[in-house]
Amino acid sequence: DFYTNIFPTLSPISTPDPEVIRFIEASIEKGYQLVIATNPIFPKAAVYERLRWAGVPPEKFPFQLITTYEDFHFAKPNLAYYAEIMAQLGWPENPVLMIGNDRALDIDPAQQFGLATYWVLEDNQTRPNQPNHGAGRIDQIHAWIEGRDPETLMPDYNHWQASLDILRTTPAALDTLLSGVPASAWEDKPDPGTWSLTEVICHLRDVDLEVYIPRCLEVTNNPAPFLPAIDADTWAEERHYQQQDGQQALLDFYQAREKLLELVSSFDAEVREKEIRHSIFGPTTLDEILHISARHDQLHIQQVCASLE
Repeated sequence: DFYTNIFPTLSPISTPDPEVIRFIEASIEKGYQLVIATNPIFPKAAVYERLRWAGVPPEKFPFQLITTYEDFHFAKPNLAYYAEIMAQLGWPENPVLMIGNDRALDIDPAQQFGLATYWVLEDNQTRPNQPNHGAGRIDQIHAWIEGRDPETLMPDYNHWQASLDILRTTPAALDTLLSGVPASAWEDKPDPGTWSLTEVICHLRDVDLEVYIPRCLEVTNNPAPFLPAIDADTWAEERHYQQQDGQQALLDFYQAREKLLELVSSFDAEVREKEIRHSIFGPTTLDEILHISARHDQLHIQQVCASLE
């Protein structure tokens, strides 16, 4: 009742910033995909109302995503917040720039996750000197972007913390992406030879249970761990995933992923530095294994998003 009837009456307190409106209009004209990455500590009704006060109503502007507490499981400055944005977008493989005016909430965590950033400064703030990261007025952003090699704006998730946060956000992203999808659609296949939602979820569940968790236990308990290669892609047909209950498989995946995250989060420096042998990769490290696991999650989230489209 408050957000429906009282909150909208507070609009006279705020004043739109014309520079922000011009920036968003120009970004849309340039074909950029825009996300309103506001801390999701308000409900959708409040966030949308605040955007109207700012002169950029969501009814008028085609934002790709707006983060609200109905749809998100993490908040700033948790790095997993940025991972969840990318997951809900389907892990796009193109340049990404986080623009914000709060260094502690917007800039530092986005950089730590692996995103390029642009810090919108007030007149009295000192411009930092950071390679591949911009800073300045909002009306300077487009010139800064266009003066850069797009490769310098590509995300870099190839480090331990990013991989861990990707693994954390996959269940969260699936919870949002699959919310409201009717059970009858879980068996649909976008194209012959592709997997249905049910098959993807069953695959993620079984890989956690029979590949990732046993590997973590092997690395933890064995002074000279050896990891055999496992071809899990054949399981969809062999185990008749298409005939299984996809929604129950999702609940089982949540439980398996929770156990996996508990194991990975418990690794100390001694475990992380162990020499590991893999039957295909040869000598490897836990960092590389975790990165490959995170990349596996990204590919299947992309698959889910393609199915939903």
